[in-house]
Amino acid sequence: MSRILIAGIVVFLALLALLVTVGVHEEQRLVTAAQIDRARQIEQGALLYEQHCRTCHGSNGEGLGALGPALHDAHFFTGRLREVGWAGSMHDYVATTIANGRITATRPLYVGDGEVAMPPWSRASGGPLRYDQIEALTAFVLNWQPTALGEVIVAPMPTPTPLAVSDAAQIARGRQLYGEAGCAACHGDNADGVANVGPALTGIGAGAGERVPGVSPEEYLRASVLIPAAHVAEGYARPGDCAAIMTDVQLTDLVAYLLTVE
Repeated sequence: MSRILIAGIVVFLALLALLVTVGVHEEQRLVTAAQIDRARQIEQGALLYEQHCRTCHGSNGEGLGALGPALHDAHFFTGRLREVGWAGSMHDYVATTIANGRITATRPLYVGDGEVAMPPWSRASGGPLRYDQIEALTAFVLNWQPTALGEVIVAPMPTPTPLAVSDAAQIARGRQLYGEAGCAACHGDNADGVANVGPALTGIGAGAGERVPGVSPEEYLRASVLIPAAHVAEGYARPGDCAAIMTDVQLTDLVAYLLTVE
């Protein structure tokens, strides 16, 4: 047997062994690749949710009272499809709702009577999001299902630092943010109100806790900053699109300042 033939056989056997090895691990490789792609999609969805959805549905999908229903919730995953009469899958329901919005709410909200309860978000329906972005948002919402149903227990996040209303530096930051965020345009430079535009915020720290039963002054103010129409003062029209975009730290500073306004 010639050396060339022997070398050819060796190379063939080596390639065969390589193919067998790759074949054995290919299925696991594909599974891992799919998991990585899914994780990246969920991560993109989380960023989109932070930008577009948290002001109505809460930072963790917990819902914001009458503003938007909870999404990180057992009922959402076990009863919502039956509640709205949806015969398809949960994925299709979430994706379709994001894309096309809802003309009527799934429960009484502060909007209704033919007004759009949730606007369409897909570009095809006049919104800002591409198809792949809607799919990413859908993946992010569906990723809440294991924890919402108690199948997975996630360690609690560290408790945020409580409002330090006696912290002069924090109050100063909140006062500065009050001006930078444009709050004074409706509520006055000294939070003493603007006639026919926005109510005075003086004494809001004491009064906010009495306006909505079970809602603390801090919660009341946070919701009012995130979605101004959450709580409309008597005698004033529902505010327009003036929700401030800020970090949780900035929001905490602003609320700390508002609690001290007298």
